[in-house]
Amino acid sequence: MRILHVYAGPFPSHQGTQVYLEGLLGAQAARGHRVALRCWAGGVGPTPLGLEVRRLLPLPGAFSLRSGPSGARAALAVALRGALVRDLREPWDVVHLHHVEAPLLAPSGPWLRVHHLHTGLAQELPSYARAPRRRPDLRAAGRVLDRAFARRADLVVALSPQGAQRAARDGATAVTWSIPGVEELDAAPPPPTRDRWVLYAGNLDGYQDLGTLLRIVAQRRLKLWVVTGAQADRGYALARAEGVERSRLRLAHVSSFSSVRAAIGGCAVGVVPRRRCEGFPMKVLPFLASGRPVVARASAVPAMPGVVRVSSDEELGEALELLLAKRDLADRIGRAGRGFARRELRWGRVVEHLDRSYRGAIGSRRGGRGSRLG
Repeated sequence: MRILHVYAGPFPSHQGTQVYLEGLLGAQAARGHRVALRCWAGGVGPTPLGLEVRRLLPLPGAFSLRSGPSGARAALAVALRGALVRDLREPWDVVHLHHVEAPLLAPSGPWLRVHHLHTGLAQELPSYARAPRRRPDLRAAGRVLDRAFARRADLVVALSPQGAQRAARDGATAVTWSIPGVEELDAAPPPPTRDRWVLYAGNLDGYQDLGTLLRIVAQRRLKLWVVTGAQADRGYALARAEGVERSRLRLAHVSSFSSVRAAIGGCAVGVVPRRRCEGFPMKVLPFLASGRPVVARASAVPAMPGVVRVSSDEELGEALELLLAKRDLADRIGRAGRGFARRELRWGRVVEHLDRSYRGAIGSRRGGRGSRLG
């Protein structure tokens, strides 16, 4: 197949969505598809073999933009639209659209139009509001966009059952979902750690609910290691605001995914404090691959080996304390997660599933029929 992916961001990068794209697109290319990615300028790290990356010309600040709405993205949107008009003069079987600008800007055509649901905007947009009174407006805008993306697509690809169910409710013609893949599984996992640190790996944006985790750390006097692409001083300011002692906090600014994996090897347990997620928190996967247990909200992460799912702040704190105290239990849960990842989370399996979904949606489109959820 000839597949054009469109993503409004730099590529590659150690951040979650770009790590996902690197795995997915590399596996599609390895399977024999012609795969191209249209994206912004910028990127750090090697490009997967067989993948054609079509970057915009550099614009000031393009690579430094943070997540969330920004007026600075307008110029990038104009440039992306112009590049897409040129790209779509070529014959494509699938145009696969990621996040916000891509499904807004890409026109319909003879190709299969796929919307990749990485997150629910009704959930995420309010977290960027500086004034609480703006949150209802942003939530309403997010709901409008979520419904529009679902209804314009020939196929919605979700990363979790929650996301797939929401897309079906929003009127998507066809929906499928699959947990992302993870590689680097053939090497021996790091040995069980004796270090009693909890690790959070990810950005510091509001939707991650990091403030809740910091309060738990302060109240229970845990030791927290934060590995992030954000600047360290911002993380320390957040920690001070929640009363976390400096001696109980490590904060590392990283620019590569290998640095994240190295940090995982030095911790006892990972944590995903996010309360809700209609996508899939990519930070779960390197913990599973490394044989480390991870504590996460049941409303954010599907049930799977290696993940201790909780439903409240109190349960989250208790689970962290238990795994830090009972190292044999933590090691056993971690081994189960690594075994699950080795069996079920190979990128080859993810791409096989996606190929079947592409073919089914193409057949339904030609025949004028659609499947609500598959």
